Amino acid sequence: MLCQMMETQRRSFLKTVIYRVVAVTTIAILTWFYTGNAYTVTQIVIAYNVIVWSFYYAHERIWARIQWGRIETANNQ
Repeated sequence: MLCQMMETQRRSFLKTVIYRVVAVTTIAILTWFYTGNAYTVTQIVIAYNVIVWSFYYAHERIWARIQWGRIETANNQ
């Protein structure tokens, strides 16, 4: 019997959160380095993350439905 694994929405969401923490830190450091202004850092980080978070989550959900590149394994239970 072959088993097909699909990511849950919860897993995709957690991956998104972890990825965004790394990205937020990176963009905040770079923005601070170039501007030296905490207000500018905050505004850029918030705007950027609202947009990118949405696109990344949608990207993950789309790829969770694509079968290309997946290997089916036997379910031994």
